[in-house]
Amino acid sequence: MNIFSDSKYVDDVKRGNTAAFEPLVRKYQDRIYSFIIRIVRSEEDAKDVVQEVFLKAFRSLHSFKGEAKFSTWLFQIAYNTAISLQRKQQKSLLLERNLGKEITYYGYSPDQNNMESEERKLLVNQAIDKLSSSDAAIVNLYYKEELPVAEIAGIMQMSESNVKVKLHRSRKKLFEQLEKVLIL
Repeated sequence: MNIFSDSKYVDDVKRGNTAAFEPLVRKYQDRIYSFIIRIVRSEEDAKDVVQEVFLKAFRSLHSFKGEAKFSTWLFQIAYNTAISLQRKQQKSLLLERNLGKEITYYGYSPDQNNMESEERKLLVNQAIDKLSSSDAAIVNLYYKEELPVAEIAGIMQMSESNVKVKLHRSRKKLFEQLEKVLIL
């Protein structure tokens, strides 16, 4: 991994060295993908959104003032882009329903007694997928990205207390869902 900070790469890109954006993409692409997949819940859509996020970030880099960390700014772009896609998809889904198409959900229920670590992770991920997009995003940012509440509040454009409340409620929902399947 490169030893330079994000701000050095940002400054280099602002000075015209477009190649300096590549280390930022490499550094954040997997984290952004993991974050976005929790919102859009489709690998193909997540890959498209990741590309769009980095294009938007590159095109808007001149407006990045450095008041927040680059990662916070980038996650905010990712969140807004993913939510925009989800809104478009919801409108499309409503249209499909109005046309009489059925939408089927397939659940998963493994044998509780022989559950391996990977199965537990799968169940936790499925439980997270059942949360609303914003709740899933908060859980992902807090636990997977290990971001502080203040930074999550900046990304999600909500108050810190609102993030704490949503995080508490999300944990409770997750526990209730997992309690039905796992021996806790």
